[in-house]
Amino acid sequence: MTEPIANHHAERQVLGTLMQAPNLAEQVWAALSPSDFHHNQHAAIASELYRRHLAGEPVSPTVLMSAAMAEGTLGKFGGGNYLMDLYGGVEIPLSAPLLAEDIRRAAVRRGLVELGQRLAQRASNPTCEPLALTSEMQAQLADISEAELITGNITVPTLTEFLHGDDDPEDWVIPGLLARDDRLILTGAEGLGKMMLLRQIAVMAAAGLDPFNARPVPPQTVLLIDLENPAQIMRQTMRGIVESARVASSNHNLTDRLFVERRPEGLNLAEPANVAWLMKRVTLCQPDILVIGPIYKLMNDNPNDEATARACTVALDLIRTHGKCALLLEAHAGHGNNAMTDRPVRPTGSSLWMRWPEFGIGLRHAKTDDAVEFRRVDLVHWRGARGERSWPTQLMAGQKWPFVIPPFEGRPA
Repeated sequence: MTEPIANHHAERQVLGTLMQAPNLAEQVWAALSPSDFHHNQHAAIASELYRRHLAGEPVSPTVLMSAAMAEGTLGKFGGGNYLMDLYGGVEIPLSAPLLAEDIRRAAVRRGLVELGQRLAQRASNPTCEPLALTSEMQAQLADISEAELITGNITVPTLTEFLHGDDDPEDWVIPGLLARDDRLILTGAEGLGKMMLLRQIAVMAAAGLDPFNARPVPPQTVLLIDLENPAQIMRQTMRGIVESARVASSNHNLTDRLFVERRPEGLNLAEPANVAWLMKRVTLCQPDILVIGPIYKLMNDNPNDEATARACTVALDLIRTHGKCALLLEAHAGHGNNAMTDRPVRPTGSSLWMRWPEFGIGLRHAKTDDAVEFRRVDLVHWRGARGERSWPTQLMAGQKWPFVIPPFEGRPA
């Protein structure tokens, strides 16, 4: 006997989320109906939650238990403990609308299987009229197709409605440089200091300093997740930046706003458990800026495969949206001779990484005689920027900071 088509985990997660985060109910119920749940007790809970959603009534598990006990229907829900298990077992609330689509898809597939079984049963009957049966099945398939096309209760704005929308001001986390929701990938050859630059940005942002001119800016909460480097090396390189920031900034509690997590074994963002690991830390720290990398440690499968990269970007977008933060990633650049001034700076792996971020910047040895001696690097934009940002065009090693803007180089206004 074949197993029924159902996603038990998705059903539990969606029901728990509807009780825990009722603000997501509109999106969930736009994707499915209570009858789409396969398990009887899930369908019963879903029906009650849907009724309460329409009526604007509370949906907490304690309210559901009290009402069901008064009506003698708690058994239909699997008991009070089951309701509490659903409520407490939610992993990523914001994933509920996507999981709702999975539940709906499973329900439609069950319907198609049932339709196919009825077709086989009736077609095997010697009295079957093929034309009549074909017409009936076509009509039922058309009903399923139409239901799928209109699921979601969507609206599409006209051009007039779209143009009359308000333009929100840029929500800066580092004025002129980095806005909330920005996605930036920093690339470069080995040894040029990609992660060092990101650490400098992280520390100075937490200290309330512009990372390239040390001018005062609003301090930000930063979560730095390193997937590659040993703890000792990280401490050695970050202590100097922190001490310089303490001297330059009046915000001496910067270390309370900068959170550092190491996971040298990497994260496979194709696995829900690993996505939940990252989501929990973003939820705990509430960062304005999330720095993570390198990218190749965010996946286990072939990095050149677009499906692998897409699973990674979907998870990162989910976390970025949930955390309402800017996202900075480190990535390795294409292969080439380290001494080459024109070495490619585009990220290795799937071409999706070229299209996904708002900003792609690569570090490359400057075309100057002192480039190696003073670690002078050009900042090369390998992806057409989707907004105006004032990143410097060149950096070099500094005395107080790992990177500074070279004299007379300036920085775009």
